[in-house]
Amino acid sequence: MINSVSTMHMITPRPHRCRTSPRRSEDPQLAAPAESLKNKLKAAYAWGLRRREVIKLDLADLGHNPHAPEFGDLGVAYVRWGKASKGSAPKRRSVLTVFPWSVKVLEQWVGSYRVLFETAARSDALWPSERSPRLDMGALGDRFASYRDALGLPPELTLHCLRHSYVTHLIEAGYDPLFVQQQVGHSYASTTALYTSVSSDFRTRTLRSASTPPTPADGQPVSAAAPATPRVGGGPRASSVSTVSAPPATARAPAPPAVIRASCQGSTQQPAPSVSAAARSLSTSGASVAAKRIWPMTPTSAGAAC
Repeated sequence: MINSVSTMHMITPRPHRCRTSPRRSEDPQLAAPAESLKNKLKAAYAWGLRRREVIKLDLADLGHNPHAPEFGDLGVAYVRWGKASKGSAPKRRSVLTVFPWSVKVLEQWVGSYRVLFETAARSDALWPSERSPRLDMGALGDRFASYRDALGLPPELTLHCLRHSYVTHLIEAGYDPLFVQQQVGHSYASTTALYTSVSSDFRTRTLRSASTPPTPADGQPVSAAAPATPRVGGGPRASSVSTVSAPPATARAPAPPAVIRASCQGSTQQPAPSVSAAARSLSTSGASVAAKRIWPMTPTSAGAAC
């Protein structure tokens, strides 16, 4: 006979033990450091920023772009700590927002997670840390390296590679290379070209779009119009050739300044020498180059010249 006490002990369910400590994803205070790192990496890619440029961002560096009102107050990021040349101050530039999802990332960070840091109340930095008003640059690079190693990615990948991806993706999306160069703050287009590593699919699409003739809505290929052949005489095509009408016969060109003017102590009016005479005199004095610029001479008043 089976013991009833032991049987009841076997079938009686164990009471559920309530969990007192919340998970990191459920407690915003615990999730704030992880969200800080994640949002900083997204911002580095979304605006193509260097590591120092990301860390040095302040709340006042985010502004409104009147030409892109769909981004609200996050349409432009003013970079004040760009890469400086040797012996010069940091370069400043404005980086326009191009990705709509980046606006949602910063709005969530500023409105929900940044205020949870105790240092945020006394700091203007966009990314405060748990102990200091601003996050350290070395900490951001170390955390990126730890995530890279955990995912099994090559050790050659650094935080700066997000900037290379930003340049490449904008070029593949069809943005003008000069616009991309100004976005990332490069002084030379050759530097931006080194950052670009387009995919084979992009090269194939570019080749197809260049080799395929455009077609109108009816599906027929567009034929290039033959240029009009200019004719000297009259004809049906004479009206299509743009001509420049000659000035009327009564029009007179403005009188050029005289090269050799009369002396103030001489007669009140003296005819200017001819072009050949003036050229010979200038050539004799060693100014043969200036003789080529002489205009046809006209009589000039000596009193006005003086």
